[in-house]
Amino acid sequence: MSLSMLPLIQRGGELVKSLNRSLVLSIPEVDSHNVVCYLGSQGEDDLDNVTFCKDLPAGKMPMVGTWYIHPDRHFAESLLVGLACLLVIRSIVPRLVFPADKDMVCLRPPKVLRFAMVTFSVLMLVYKSCGYSGKIFMIAMPCNMIQCLHAFLALYPKPLPPRATHVICQLLIVFAGLPVVAVATPDLSDLTLPFEIEYFFFSHACLILVPWYYVLSGKVSTFPNDNEETETLVGSFLKWTLLGFAVSSLFYFVVASPLGIMMGINLNYMLSPPPSPGDFIAGPNFRMYSLICIILLFTTFRGLITLVEGTLRKFGILQNNNNKNNPVVIEKDRESKSAKKNI
Repeated sequence: MSLSMLPLIQRGGELVKSLNRSLVLSIPEVDSHNVVCYLGSQGEDDLDNVTFCKDLPAGKMPMVGTWYIHPDRHFAESLLVGLACLLVIRSIVPRLVFPADKDMVCLRPPKVLRFAMVTFSVLMLVYKSCGYSGKIFMIAMPCNMIQCLHAFLALYPKPLPPRATHVICQLLIVFAGLPVVAVATPDLSDLTLPFEIEYFFFSHACLILVPWYYVLSGKVSTFPNDNEETETLVGSFLKWTLLGFAVSSLFYFVVASPLGIMMGINLNYMLSPPPSPGDFIAGPNFRMYSLICIILLFTTFRGLITLVEGTLRKFGILQNNNNKNNPVVIEKDRESKSAKKNI
């Protein structure tokens, strides 16, 4: 970091700290209820102004926000990551390749899937609004944000423009590994309401299912459109993967991190490290380590879905994504021919 940047970083750090001066410097021990979880509103540490962990509502203590990393570092990382993500998004979006307009139809989910999406979205709102103060903001957790995308697909009063739906579905494919990791290594520490743990697993099962539904039904492909000769499989793979990574990183470093500080909660583990085997994601660089893990996760799962789709296409189980064989276009042609017969 250039010395000329230090005054800017320090001023930015002071601005970040002013968002919430009640945060403590270290993570409270889970079993130590007699320790302080929050200072006074202006950082007072006298007993009349602090909040002890034992006085917090059920489920909130594991989510307590802290200054695990210095406010200056919060500002510097948010600034650098935010600018880098904006450059990536600005570079990729104009280069995205879509199927021809005449071949694109709205990819709204079927009724059964829409019902599941709406049901889990409503339950999410109920559980987040009925929990401890600030729990409503946990909607900004990655899997809950995916749930919001599901709700948007299911509840939009009119079918979305085909390109908008295509972008959402492609991003859902990129994010497909997030609910898998959440189920494989669940953090259930703040799920204290009746049947909230059961809801967690059932809703995540739906999150896992949706991107596979779109690909295996032939409605969305991880392969470039057969009519687009300038697009390669590697190019398409990299563009969608990097776009999903940039969008999610921009949101969590620039929006969710300051929001978590303001509310005093460790939103998406942006203020202190998540529970991990052997605490391998820890220390002042934990957010940078997390970025590496996320891009590897996105690459792995989009690669897995691409491999499965390619294998099914090779054996003729899944038709190629072109005008002649696209199941969506076939259905559209059938409807058109049926309408002409009726005339």
